[in-house]
Amino acid sequence: MTLPNRQLIDWLFKQLQANPLTLTELDLLRAWHKEQDASVAINSSFELFQQHFEMRNALYHLREQLAGDYELELGLLYVRLHPASDASTKVSRMDGLASYYMNANNLTAETPDSVAAMLEGFFAQWQRYHNNDIAKAKRVLGVANEADMQTVKRQYRTLANQHHPDKGGNAEQFNKIQQAYEVLKSASR
Repeated sequence: MTLPNRQLIDWLFKQLQANPLTLTELDLLRAWHKEQDASVAINSSFELFQQHFEMRNALYHLREQLAGDYELELGLLYVRLHPASDASTKVSRMDGLASYYMNANNLTAETPDSVAAMLEGFFAQWQRYHNNDIAKAKRVLGVANEADMQTVKRQYRTLANQHHPDKGGNAEQFNKIQQAYEVLKSASR
């Protein structure tokens, strides 16, 4: 694989222009493989990483190529192209992720073991973040860490009733209570 892939960069620009709404990297990857008459059969985390790296490499090179004319937002879960504003053109174009993905040597330096280690680190960090959200939500609702969903739901209803703006409660506090309950409800699934 030769990076940057100029054919992919040109194709991405056309796709992003044709789809002004937000796209995901997976949407782009699938469409690219379809365009190439190739399957997206990815059999390992390492193969997925290689595909992801090639896509990100092209997206960051495209972002650099379009600087000043377009803003290419590269989020974790989305890719969005829009005309550059004065504010966006003043923002630095390089960041840690860009320098990593734009260096093709980083692709060849990675191994199946190093990719597995990166994924383990990511999921461990995500779990800590997720657990922190759960602890914060339980504090907002005033329930013990060991509280089951039935207890959480009962406390949520009590607090929601008490703080509902239509019943003279504080709207900001009511919103915090709702958000906390949604975090816990989502985590219990």
